[in-house]
Amino acid sequence: MQFKARSVPSLYGGLWILAPANGVSGYFIFDVVNSAQYKVGPDAVLSVSPHDTGRVLTNEYSTTDRYMALYLGALSNIGRKTIDLLVTGLPVQHYRSKSMREQLEGRLSEEHPYPNGDRITVKKAKVVSQPLGGFAHYALSGKNYTELKDSFSIVCDVGFFTVDWICVKGFQIIDERSGSVAMGVSQLLNALAQEIAVDCGEPFGDINRLDDSMRNGYKFSRACEALAASVGTMDDIGSVILVGGGAKYYVNSIRRVCKKNAIVTADDALYANVRGFYGIGLKSASAQG
Repeated sequence: MQFKARSVPSLYGGLWILAPANGVSGYFIFDVVNSAQYKVGPDAVLSVSPHDTGRVLTNEYSTTDRYMALYLGALSNIGRKTIDLLVTGLPVQHYRSKSMREQLEGRLSEEHPYPNGDRITVKKAKVVSQPLGGFAHYALSGKNYTELKDSFSIVCDVGFFTVDWICVKGFQIIDERSGSVAMGVSQLLNALAQEIAVDCGEPFGDINRLDDSMRNGYKFSRACEALAASVGTMDDIGSVILVGGGAKYYVNSIRRVCKKNAIVTADDALYANVRGFYGIGLKSASAQG
């Protein structure tokens, strides 16, 4: 049986953002959430101030209107009126909350109206632990799963707001050795902005420009130390797999923590989670016949 599917990545920074709607033209989608109108899409960056990434960096992000506006924009971009199964992820610390998972699944699996009169129906939503998407993408590509199914692996997902990690054996998550911290790429952007302000002698807040000019060598030792403390011994870990848009900025710091472990970065790490969600969705749909 064949399933029609499409994946839309949640990109960090200004590639896919939203802005309050105004008269600026460009490639975007209008959404209305709780009577507020938003523009969503690559050109929405033209409508925001330089220091605004279009994101709400809070632990409750998945419950916000901005999250919903981005979601509705992604649905519209897919271009289908009915979606049988939608798979997405939550950071590890939020996924642990059954109420947060169920609340998000409920919000996503509804009939969603649009300002132009269109309606898109999502019949079912499935929420997984975010790094599991990256692991699924890496493990199911090529012959990697054969090597990984009987060993312990760490999957480190470097996102815009959080750094999440899971310890897995096959697809079984070892929750006691998994976790997350709010030390994602946004921390680097803010730190660089502060350094530039010192160099220039005046405030600098153009976060969107920094998105494309982050420097190598920034130390993420605190996030990596938190990972090491959560995982405990690294002696039984076969591989450390890096996924997420900020993965390449953490490689050196991860190496200092995982000195004896094989460290690999998933191909096209920015899209690893969403491609894994796609694979999880296909397997789930196949299992249901």
